[in-house]
Amino acid sequence: MPHPSFPPTLQKPGAPPSKRLKVGDTNTVDDPSSSTGRTARHLAKPTANTLTSDQHEILLRHRLSALTIHTLVSIPCAASPNVILQKACLATEINSHPLLPGEKALFSTLNAAATTIWPIALSTPTLAGHKAFLIAQNHPTGRSWLYIPRITPRDRTALGEESKHITSLIRRILRCAADLAALRHDGVTVRRALELSRSIAAGAWECDTHELQQVANIGPKKFEMLEAAGILTVRALADTEFYNIDRILKRNPPFGMNTVLLLKAFPRLLMKARFERWAANSDMPAIDALPEKVVRALAPGLRLAIVCVSVERGPRPESRRVFAGRRVAQGTVAPGASGAGDVEPGSRGELLFFHRVSTKCLMEADRDLVFPVAMTPGEAIFAWASCEEVVGTLVEMEVSAPEV
Repeated sequence: MPHPSFPPTLQKPGAPPSKRLKVGDTNTVDDPSSSTGRTARHLAKPTANTLTSDQHEILLRHRLSALTIHTLVSIPCAASPNVILQKACLATEINSHPLLPGEKALFSTLNAAATTIWPIALSTPTLAGHKAFLIAQNHPTGRSWLYIPRITPRDRTALGEESKHITSLIRRILRCAADLAALRHDGVTVRRALELSRSIAAGAWECDTHELQQVANIGPKKFEMLEAAGILTVRALADTEFYNIDRILKRNPPFGMNTVLLLKAFPRLLMKARFERWAANSDMPAIDALPEKVVRALAPGLRLAIVCVSVERGPRPESRRVFAGRRVAQGTVAPGASGAGDVEPGSRGELLFFHRVSTKCLMEADRDLVFPVAMTPGEAIFAWASCEEVVGTLVEMEVSAPEV
């Protein structure tokens, strides 16, 4: 049975949700307590001294242990999302949220639930990594997983509060995994790790109909009514007339108007990427001074190109922005028409540049991002950008170099 696609990477908007892997399938996620899952833990007492200078800088940036860095470094190139999440849940910091004996029955039920697309191999979870792994992949499906059998209202409240701390920690670990993958130019792992982090932060899978869960006052019932009307994304809802929203949801005014005004604050990224020109010798001093170095080495047949990328947010209302804290965007370029997140197995998916920036700063300064890229004449590269904590904001395009 082929591995099911992760919603943000291999599915288009409006496609049906990924089918869940059944316990016992050959592609079921390995038990983190197995020998393959504990490879990094069997290293000879990893310390900060065993890390490279770049890895140590990432360790300090994300405030993680050296053992966690070694675990994340062991993520294979072009790793699938379930492997990335599994490795993240093996971090030492996850052990601060152990799986209590009284929670084993609850998480056994959660492991067999339909919302768990990557169940662990063991029928009964036993480790803190099992607990974090199950919570992380169920969090983007909404709060329905907190209402499964074998959980009392009292335990539901406690588990809901603990899940906030666990998902916040996992997001920090996934950001670290993306930075470590960028060191080895692994564009596939970078994009998938960021998509996982973004989905967990937003509480909805990227490119899945449940992204409407981000909108205030849109619960399960209203979601079903919008889905029946063919409105599957936040952008589609924002483009719907207010009176049609009232009609579809069977609400009285001004519900539709309030929803439209609320969604005006939803970030809409506008990206333009263009090939500027081939670099000249006079450009080299400025290129060497850039903090973002050329990722791909200048091998025979490659030329240094200047690529300009501009990322802006759409119109913002004069009133308070409900998404004001989620304005950070990422941008990356990788070769291949399918892009870093959709690269098929065996494709290169090489990361050419990666940048994290505030769109507000870019717009206020009225400037573009300029990157030196080593590429061959006629080669096409793939650019994408998205907000860090909001799904449904992904924009992507292709840039081609001239033949001469």
